[in-house]
Amino acid sequence: MTQIWLNQFESRLETLEHESAVTTASYANVLRLALSAASSLADVRTMNVYLVRPEGVEQIDENGTTFASTTTESQRLAELTTRKNTVVTSPSDSGQLFSVAHPLASDLSLLLESDVSQLIAPQQSFVEGIQAVCSVMATFISRQLLSQYAAQLSNQSALVKISAALHDCSSIDSAASVLVHDGAVVLNDCRLATLALRNGRYRVTAMTGVKEAKPESSAVEATESLAAAVARGELPADWITLSELNNGSHASAATMLAQTGVSRFRMIPFSDSNLNRSRESSAPNNTAANAASDASDLLVLQSFDSGRLPNEQLLLQLVNAATPVFRKLGRRSEIRFDNLIHSRLLRRTLIGLAIIAVLSFWPARFEIEVSGQIESGNQRRMFAAEDGTIDSVMFANEARVRKGQLLVTMTNPDLDLELQRVQGDIDTTSARLASVRAARLTGSDPRSSGDEQQLKKQLESLQRQQELITIQTSSLSIVAPFDGEVFLRNPERELSARPVQRGQLLFEVVPDDGNWQLSLQIPDHLSVYLQDANALNDSTAEVRYRIKAAPDQDWMCRLTSVDNAVQVVDGQLICHATALLDKLPATNLRPGTSVVARISCGQRSLGFVLFREVIEFWQQFRFAWL
Repeated sequence: MTQIWLNQFESRLETLEHESAVTTASYANVLRLALSAASSLADVRTMNVYLVRPEGVEQIDENGTTFASTTTESQRLAELTTRKNTVVTSPSDSGQLFSVAHPLASDLSLLLESDVSQLIAPQQSFVEGIQAVCSVMATFISRQLLSQYAAQLSNQSALVKISAALHDCSSIDSAASVLVHDGAVVLNDCRLATLALRNGRYRVTAMTGVKEAKPESSAVEATESLAAAVARGELPADWITLSELNNGSHASAATMLAQTGVSRFRMIPFSDSNLNRSRESSAPNNTAANAASDASDLLVLQSFDSGRLPNEQLLLQLVNAATPVFRKLGRRSEIRFDNLIHSRLLRRTLIGLAIIAVLSFWPARFEIEVSGQIESGNQRRMFAAEDGTIDSVMFANEARVRKGQLLVTMTNPDLDLELQRVQGDIDTTSARLASVRAARLTGSDPRSSGDEQQLKKQLESLQRQQELITIQTSSLSIVAPFDGEVFLRNPERELSARPVQRGQLLFEVVPDDGNWQLSLQIPDHLSVYLQDANALNDSTAEVRYRIKAAPDQDWMCRLTSVDNAVQVVDGQLICHATALLDKLPATNLRPGTSVVARISCGQRSLGFVLFREVIEFWQQFRFAWL
């Protein structure tokens, strides 16, 4: 028997845990599963859930809504929460009350109270089981509360943005559009509409979901009719259930709205009496009628869910944010429309002319931005003189070297083999020459004189070959051409034991002469501005540059030369320019340091300087179509 209730409890508790972990789980279903799990341990008649705060106790009903408990009941429940995670028993009308509290936050606790008529499991097992059920319920409710707090925070943030957008509006129409479209997002499942009093009748000026409200629409006509009835005091100012208006003079308007899915209706006027009012202190009928008589604009709310209404606090905050804006814009609209249009048009025209004049005639420094790098004017790139394999590397990156210092040695087995072959041929030819000379002295062979001359020329040719091979072999050792610094990142890894080909770049050597320069790449379409500036000014253009690795300071220099030839670099037409650096930046210079340079091209109008790229685009576009 024991195994039966235990298995039932474990199975139902597992079902409860699985259901409570689902993000879309409803509170009613979780509470039902919790009661089912507890019922496998005892005959549980009722199970109540409370949220205990220092300011009071709230009971959560089956639908997940909360309501305040009585003062006496709150004191009893608050005392029970002091015994956290401890089951407290007390007698009830039908048996015993088992109460267990679980902390949710520092000032918030969950209290689970079960009315038990008879235990099925031992009391200790029931106590442990009800604690487990309470823990699962606490986890679920904590997640629900966090979700509610996050939604409230999001709504408050949205209200701040709506309020700022409303205060930026310059007309009632723009304010109404912001209110009905952005406000509906905050209030959820609700359609908003604003109405203005025109010729003694309220007209819809903006409505959620439509760009422009059409007067002939049935929803617009019904909204105007019911709002006017509330303003006259014929209908209450609080929420009106449309199904209750089936009989009477407003039945047709209520039916038209109900056909669009609306279940409830409410009208709020934008009047000063609505500012900072609370719902508890408002008198629906009289207050709405009196406020509507003082206001020329109204807000109408239409709810699509009969069981759920917008949060009243958010609604009042939205109304309080919109009321001063609509009142201010309404007072401003009372000024004569023609005078307002003329004065505003004149003011805007004068401002526009002043801006155009400043942009057209105010001189400004005109600079073109180009990229480049810092290089040494006398730096030397060292290449492999012959094919071979690097044998040893005798320098480090950025190491200082002396002229003639050995930096790299290479080996070429083919040259060594060729040198040995030529040396062998020299030895053989020398021996034959000595033999011929001896034979000629004895006079035994009359052809000895001719053989001697042939062998001497052959020996001279072999010796010249030996000299050339020796020169090639000596070029396998690369030395520093002058005093300076060697630049190559990680020479050992880049060069050591690597095969190289003749003409391959190995490293760079920069002399100590301090002759540094900027190598700039000027796009072809920008070089025209530089040419125009040089034609007007005989002096060289000023360059302001900034090192990308040290962008805190600008440095100045002047262009020394600009190439007339145009080259293609990375698919772009560019021309090269150089500028000597008279004053060296206070940084460790190395060849290839990237810079961003601005070349002065004289003065142009402020509008051209600010909108040069737009002007160039327009010129290209016009040329393409004309």
